[in-house]
Order: sequence, then structure tokens, then C-alpha cells
Amino acid sequence: MTFIFANMNKTLSCACSGEKLHLEWDAQFEQLNVSIWEPYGTERFSFWHRLRHCWKILKTGLPYGDQVLLDKQSISSMILFLREIP
Repeated sequence: MTFIFANMNKTLSCACSGEKLHLEWDAQFEQLNVSIWEPYGTERFSFWHRLRHCWKILKTGLPYGDQVLLDKQSISSMILFLREIP
């Protein structure tokens, strides 16, 4: 399997138009970062809630909480599984 050694990313929308699956290849660590983005909805959040969310992004650099890092072996296994789907 050949990997392109450059940072790449792809965002896929859920069939329900709710969550999004974000895939990001990190060439430096040779890992795939898989994260789920959840919509916040249409309600208005308090100043403190928005401040906590901004602080989390500033501290971690990530706007989401659910995240999985996959190495090349796990990626290969996932690809084989996805190819088996009819």
C-alpha cells in the first residue's frame, strides 16, 4: 500500500445530515486522525459556554472531543473491511 507523505484531510457527512466524519493524514507521525464533528444545533449558547469552547480550541487546537488515531496497520485493516462491503 502506498501512502502520500503530505498532510491530507477529508470530511464526510453522515447520511442523516447530522454529524461529520473528519479524516486527517499526519505525514510526520504516519497516523490517520479520525474525528467526529457534532452539530451544536440552532440554540444560542451562553457567553461562558462559548468561552469554554474557545479555550478548548486554543488549548488543544481541536474543535472536537471524539478522536481516534490509526497507524498504517489499522488503516490497512479498515480498508480491507470497507472493500468487503457489497
